[in-house]
This record gives sequence, C-alpha cells and structure tokens, in this order.
Amino acid sequence: MEKDLENCYFAQMIYEGNVMRVTDYINRRLYNVEIDKVLSNSNYNPELASFSKSIIVTSAPVSYGDSILCINPFHYVHQQAGIDQQPPRIIAMTDKNPNPSIPMDFDYMTVNVGQGLLGANACLGKIFFASFDISSIEFYNSDLKLVKNVLGPVMLPETKLSISIDNNGKHDVCYKGMDQPEAYTGFTIFNDKLYFIYTGRSIIWDNVKDYYSYILCFDWNGNFLKSYSAPVRINTLSVSVSEPNVFYATIKDEENNPKLIKLTPTNTGE
Repeated sequence: MEKDLENCYFAQMIYEGNVMRVTDYINRRLYNVEIDKVLSNSNYNPELASFSKSIIVTSAPVSYGDSILCINPFHYVHQQAGIDQQPPRIIAMTDKNPNPSIPMDFDYMTVNVGQGLLGANACLGKIFFASFDISSIEFYNSDLKLVKNVLGPVMLPETKLSISIDNNGKHDVCYKGMDQPEAYTGFTIFNDKLYFIYTGRSIIWDNVKDYYSYILCFDWNGNFLKSYSAPVRINTLSVSVSEPNVFYATIKDEENNPKLIKLTPTNTGE
C-alpha cells in the first residue's frame, strides 16, 4: 500500500467511518482504505478503483456499488449572473460505460466554480452533494434522482464572478476577488450519521484561520439532528468510536502545519 499511496502527488482524504477514501487525481485512482485492516495487517492492500481520464473531476468521486460517482462540473446556477445550467448533478462511471458522455454545448464553462462534496451509502441507497459556496445539501436516491434539498442555516450571498469569453466563444467563469461565501468544507461519516464542517460566512482568504467552523449532524434522510460550535477552523474531521460526541480534527498551527486536536462536548458548545 505504501508504494502505491506515496505516488499520489495530488491527493485528497475523506474519513467515512472505518474507511478512509483517498483520491489520487493525477493517476485517476480511488482507494478505499479500511483503517482496522491497516492497523492489524502490514501487508494489507486497499480496494482500488480507477476512474475516467476524460471527465473533468474537481471534487473527490465516490464508490457506489459497481459504479464510481462524480460531480458534473458543468452543473451551475447563479441568479445574478443569469447562469442556469442544470444538467444531471451526478455522473456515474461503470465498467460498461467508463466514459459517460457529457454534453459540451453549454454557454458557460464553470469547472472552476460551484463544486462541493460527494458522499454515498450503497446499503441505504443514499447519496448527497454538499455545496462549497451555497448553504445547501442535496440528497439523491439510488437512481440519482434528487429527493430532498436542505437549505440553511445561513443564506449566503452569491459569490462575485469574473466572466470572460475564450477562443471558442464560451464564457469562462471564475471566482472574483478574495472575499467569498463559504458553506460546507468537509465531512465525515459515522454509523448512520453525517457530520459536516460548515462555515456559513463570507470569508477573506488572507485571514482564513480567523473563521471558525461548525459541525452539523444529519441522518441519511436529510434530517438535521444536532450542531456543534468549534473554537477553531477545522480542516478534516473524524468521530471517536467509543465516544460519539467526541471528535478528532486537524487544524493549522501557527506555522501553517497540520495539527491533530481532540474536540469534546465542553469545547464544542454541545
């Protein structure tokens, strides 16, 4: 496993209960690492799935049965800019159809905006998409049909956009400036609960560490269960197996290096 993972030059890790999902964007590989097996077996090799090299993938894909799901990079709505591109939110890649076609006749090339977090539970037949810049979590069924959209708790203003025209006559859309609304930035899964890292403010990237995080807890049906207020800005999150209301999180220290901390009910405002 070490030999494979050490070559992940641009990777992302997400904790989903006992599984650590590692996305290798360069080599287009998805590893589902079972943490218990890593600790008990030095020769353990994680489950590996390759995904399409022809589809733009800007947020971590997820395994779902025999499929790999990813976010459609051209799904984007911005009312003030008059952008309303709503092709299917989620794309499914399978062995029989590893490179599903994506219509490219859109006026706006929105691969740099409007992305979010994707998670799935094949046993429950549930999938979610949580937006980076809009306070919205969308819940889908196993047919990739939207069944519920949870809005709030803060209705963030739309981000400012920079729109230009490329050589092909398409409109390139990017974020404008360093002041941007920030909604959901991460998540973890524990048993039947979803824990999302949430900001709910317009932030200035130069002072990003000054914006603290909330932890919002939902079930897979999209029902809100509980919230926690963290005294720091959280980068990644996991839940204690023995103490469900205790979290372990990574933050950035004064030298901007990752630091592991423990969050208990006394300092999360339970």
